[in-house]
Amino acid sequence: MPAIITLAPRWLHGDASMLGNVVDSEVTNGHRVTQYGNRLDFAIRCKAVDHHGFVLTLAPWGTAFVRGVQGGRAGGAAAPQFTRGQNQLIVEFVLTGAVGVSAGNPRTDYQEEFDYTRSIGSRGFAVFAGMVHEISAGDQTVGAEIGWVIPFRNGQVELASQQLTLNTDPAAQYQARVIVNWGKLLSRRR
Repeated sequence: MPAIITLAPRWLHGDASMLGNVVDSEVTNGHRVTQYGNRLDFAIRCKAVDHHGFVLTLAPWGTAFVRGVQGGRAGGAAAPQFTRGQNQLIVEFVLTGAVGVSAGNPRTDYQEEFDYTRSIGSRGFAVFAGMVHEISAGDQTVGAEIGWVIPFRNGQVELASQQLTLNTDPAAQYQARVIVNWGKLLSRRR
């Protein structure tokens, strides 16, 4: 159950976010283990280029482990985005390195994502599909995701089906994400 807090002051031309898994629930060897999440991620995204449908966003990235893993992670992300009409294509490259290498914190982690979104109508409905490739501690994994976006006033619901680790041990996951713009919601009450 992830939680994300994002602030987007106008002067930043981007946003600053803190991401955390509030609760992790995983099945290992037939037994479900549910516990509080053990990491907080911090990112500051800023548009470096915004020209004729092309946007390049850069973000320094850091991770702090709350328990169980020594050290943290530091690195960055680059996300070129192309928009034309109702179509949007985003590619994201993330490279982080360990601050204190351990069994649960590999020396390097590289991830690349590809996402395609198609808007349907003018109200914000959309369908999306994506793929992800990750190299972590010498292991490679590939995954895929499809879903749709259902807008509502001051936010949206994203329903997604994910196919995880397609190249090693395929598993499926289904998610419903609710995104609320609290700034707009709270500013209307003044």
